[in-house]
Formats: sequence, C-alpha cells, structure tokens
Amino acid sequence: MHYLNKGETINTVKPENPGTQYEPFLRSELRAASVGAGVSYESVSNDGSQSNFSSTRQMLLFEKAMIRYIFGIFEEKFYMPLYRWFIEFEMDFGTPKPLVLPQYEDNPHKYLKVSFSRAKVDWVDPLKDAKANAQLVAMGVSTLTTICEDEGKDIEEVVATRKYEIGLMKEAGIFDYVTSGINEVELEKLIEEDENATNKE
Repeated sequence: MHYLNKGETINTVKPENPGTQYEPFLRSELRAASVGAGVSYESVSNDGSQSNFSSTRQMLLFEKAMIRYIFGIFEEKFYMPLYRWFIEFEMDFGTPKPLVLPQYEDNPHKYLKVSFSRAKVDWVDPLKDAKANAQLVAMGVSTLTTICEDEGKDIEEVVATRKYEIGLMKEAGIFDYVTSGINEVELEKLIEEDENATNKE
C-alpha cells in the first residue's frame, strides 16, 4: 500500500480522446489512404453514408480504370513471362512427352497469343449499363469481346456455351426468345398464345 506524502493529491484520468472530431479525422485519413491505394473511400471503409448514386458510380469508374491499369502491369510483368516459361518448360521437360510446337524458335509469338480475363466489376445499376452496352455495340463503337472482358469472361467460352444452349433448346423443342430478335410486345403475345394453346389442350 502506498501513502501520500504531505501536500500530495490524487488526480483521476479524464480521457478526452477520441473527441467529437475523431470521426471526421478518421474519415479524412481513410480518404487519403484510399487515394494512395487507387480505390474508393467506400471500398476501404465500407461506409456508404457519405455517397449517393452518382458519386458511387463515379468511384466505380475510377476503380475500374485503376484495375485495368494494374492488370496491364501484371499481364506484362508477370502473367506473360510465366506463361512463356510454362510453354518452354513443357517443350523441354513435358511428361509423358515434351510439347511439340513447330517453328517455335522462328516465330514464338504465334504460340504466345493469349488473353487473360480481368476481374469482374459490378455496377450500381446493371440494367442501365447493359442497355448502354447494347447501344454501343449497335453503334459499332464497342464489341461483345470488350463487354465479355469487362465481365471477366472469355468470348470464345461464351459463344461455345450459347451454341450449346441453342442446340439444347432446339433439341427439346423450346423456342429461344433471347436469340429470336423479337421485341417485348411480341414476346408477351407469343407467351400468351402458348398459354392459351396449353389451356385448350
């Protein structure tokens, strides 16, 4: 037990931090950190109370541009060298037998043409962006390949899957409304006619 000397008093601690300015300070620090990381404040803090639809979409566009830029660096500095190393390793030490690529030494680029899928970026309003993408393709200023890349998909795999689905529907006698090119009014009319025919049976 400790005893106070003559003239000594006890003062209790009265912590004043974090005070009323702590939350704005923390928000400011996180915003500065998010700028340095190339992502939005909302992604870093998981706080959407300070944003609206327009600002959120703007930040998503910024993040999408940064992801595309960073992915380009990874593709050039990491993915492509690794892919080339893998091909050449299989040519030298592949099992059960080495990989054979005729005239690889003369024209390696012929065998190194490869595309890497980027991570998908979800939108705030997917319907509006889907309609915008359809108009861009119709105007000829964008392609389905570009849209598939933005979705993190491969155009060849998408086409192969659609071909399989269409063949499967034809085999089952199901009408494919997606590829028929009819509008919504005609689609509703056809569905109504199908329902009426089914009820009559």
